[in-house]
Amino acid sequence: MVANALQDRRGVDFARNVAIVAGVVAIICLVLGAPLAALILMVVGFSAGMTWEVITRPPPNNPAHFLKRFRELSPPRPVLVCLGDSLTHGRVSDNWTVKIPPRVAAKMKFDQPAPGDFQDPVWVVNAAQNSITSWTVMRERLQSALACYPDYIIVMIGTNDVLSIYSPMACRDKVKTFLLPEAPTMAGFRRNMTEIVDFLTKASPKTEVGLCTLPPFGENLGSEGNKLVKEANEIVHSIVDSHTSDKVSVLEIGERLQSQIVQRNDGGKKAMEPMMMMPLQAVQAPLHSLLGASWNSMTFMSSGCILHDTLHINEDGGDVIADVVTEWLFQKNIHKAIAVKQF
Repeated sequence: MVANALQDRRGVDFARNVAIVAGVVAIICLVLGAPLAALILMVVGFSAGMTWEVITRPPPNNPAHFLKRFRELSPPRPVLVCLGDSLTHGRVSDNWTVKIPPRVAAKMKFDQPAPGDFQDPVWVVNAAQNSITSWTVMRERLQSALACYPDYIIVMIGTNDVLSIYSPMACRDKVKTFLLPEAPTMAGFRRNMTEIVDFLTKASPKTEVGLCTLPPFGENLGSEGNKLVKEANEIVHSIVDSHTSDKVSVLEIGERLQSQIVQRNDGGKKAMEPMMMMPLQAVQAPLHSLLGASWNSMTFMSSGCILHDTLHINEDGGDVIADVVTEWLFQKNIHKAIAVKQF
């Protein structure tokens, strides 16, 4: 099943619900003769509604946009499709996918690409969606990814599986919002990831597939949540190690980000736990969406260095991910693919 535009906006209901409730209560206040309270509620509701619209908006380099633009883009370039959740979607996290073409260009000593949604010398398509688990990628996202005829696909999914195992409340929300057939488990994560890899390698056997290890779950690397991340990352490695296709490999995203936390934040021993994400997002999302504040500038709120709200990546973390992806692309001979497609 291919997700439609409405489905793509699922999973970030808090701001939308605040906007609806504030609007209803504002009307009641007007009826009861309390115009000042109504005005305050209308401002709150408008801010919440605008924030919801911005953070649920599909990425500018999404698959549907790419397919509309594909025939206009010339000459052809290698295509990289990025599958994932909000850590890749780039609305409540750094949009690191747009940082890849300039890095590839610099490494090949090309001129820096002109601004645009799909930049030379590699077209990067962002097929991610906020809040989804590995099950939703398997059921809804693969067809639209393959429709872009990718030369490379990377999959960074599983943080919401871990969140659902860690938090019963988050689990109930994921099951209800995305109509999951069962509560996420590590066994289910392994099954879904295996099916994702099997489908991609069978449907597009020449495509290079990279599975990413998961970013830390909060910057306290010794926490219970990060023990779950370690288990999930071991599953990622085992799937790649046991797969028969030589087109499947691992991108060590998690390890590189952990290294940054060890170097810059003493292993995150004083960082906030992930259950503080929602209160932090309630403050940070409007500041970023409506006022343009950078994620880096707000990371101090979580006592972190790369996770601005304990879970999502700031600009520094996005730089790390973009570096890892660029290194992987060159390991997979993107320089040769670019040379071939130029002629």
